[in-house]
Amino acid sequence: MLYAPTPMEPRVRFARTSDDVRVAYWAHGSGPVLVQTPLVPFSHVEMEWRNSHLRRWYELLGEFATVVRYDCRNTGLSSRNVADVSLEGQVRDLEAVIDAVSTEPAAVMGVFHSGPPTIAYASAHLQRVSHLLLWSTYAVGEEYWQAAQSEGLRVLRQTDYRLFLRTAAHELLGWADDEEADRYSALMTAAVSPEDADRLIAATRTFDVTAEAAQVERPTLVIHRHDLSWIDVSLSQDLASRIPGAQLTVLSGRSPLPGAGDTEGPAGVIADFLGASRDAGHSRSPRPDRVLATILFTDIVGSTERAVEIGDRAWRDVLDRHHDTVRAVVSRFRGREIDTAGDGFLVLFDGPGPAIRAAQTVGEAVRRLGLEVRAGIHSGEVELAQDGIRGIAVHVGARVMALATAGEILVSSTVRDLVAGSRITFEDRGLQSLKGIPGEWRVFSVRSSDEALE
Repeated sequence: MLYAPTPMEPRVRFARTSDDVRVAYWAHGSGPVLVQTPLVPFSHVEMEWRNSHLRRWYELLGEFATVVRYDCRNTGLSSRNVADVSLEGQVRDLEAVIDAVSTEPAAVMGVFHSGPPTIAYASAHLQRVSHLLLWSTYAVGEEYWQAAQSEGLRVLRQTDYRLFLRTAAHELLGWADDEEADRYSALMTAAVSPEDADRLIAATRTFDVTAEAAQVERPTLVIHRHDLSWIDVSLSQDLASRIPGAQLTVLSGRSPLPGAGDTEGPAGVIADFLGASRDAGHSRSPRPDRVLATILFTDIVGSTERAVEIGDRAWRDVLDRHHDTVRAVVSRFRGREIDTAGDGFLVLFDGPGPAIRAAQTVGEAVRRLGLEVRAGIHSGEVELAQDGIRGIAVHVGARVMALATAGEILVSSTVRDLVAGSRITFEDRGLQSLKGIPGEWRVFSVRSSDEALE
């Protein structure tokens, strides 16, 4: 099994618009700049990077471009409570980001409702645009809103916002798996308030960029996903016909979100359109390093029951505080975050002492949030590669954690032996069978440790 490391999160930066709105963005990869606009109104650049499916999409683009993502006004980490949500206001968001990231012409990909602002920007700033990509979007907002489902969704959004988000995640955005849909629903909840979602969506009804489309004299690719039942292909056909020389490509899939569904195919289409090579960064694959390390797994106990008890929005807030707490502790003890899956962490340390202290500190800190975690620690040789870590030691650590109870830190005998002579004390839990791993393993529960290990 491969445990893929969470790549270091791109640093979130801020651009300032001409009407004094702070716009959050990050950049990832190398090569010519490719700005992907937000899926208005549900944009949260930080949470998107932490979603493995969406992150994979940005990693694919980052193989041949410097991909830039930003939150438009009133969403994500950008300024909230901004009165102007017009087409012109959203053009100013894009303008500020492009001016902040590049002095050269940039490729811009307008996604869904942010397609019209992208077209308006390109028509007014031809010298700042090298290529234009338009993903599942339209020229006239009223024509999009003629879809049969739109009125029912509007009513649902305004009467039962929580149910609307779940429905949108499944039906509109194409997350077929319940867990993935719930995860994206949580992102949408954090991305925008219900009131601002209404205002941003209402503004799209006034969008009309037919005149601007005719002035876009740049290489343009219009992309449509074939199975979008509520965005008819005729909208993309109409859009392509209005832009001089535009190409239309229809791909398989049922989501207007580029990072949902198949990502390899669309990334290849975009690379070809930009004249880039996805193989350039893969001609020499470095051999994985094998190192001796200590592996720490943590997991929240009873997370499902707690989420049901307090509701999705409150649980997301608690989970965000949990993640922030764990990351602060990991940094304090010089660990390396490898993966975050749901409500658990996989972290590497140079030695077992810091791993034990980190596990104890995490347990104490999250208890103040009303949470209990369990932890498992093992030391052994792991294989480090660009795409993840491998090795039996990783599996042992995961299986040791699975044996722990709420608030408990279990370690393998290897860990216990390595800290012999310290003032860390243990309680013998006896020989245990670890699922999928041959033989029996002696496991110990940490009882106390020396504060000097900090």
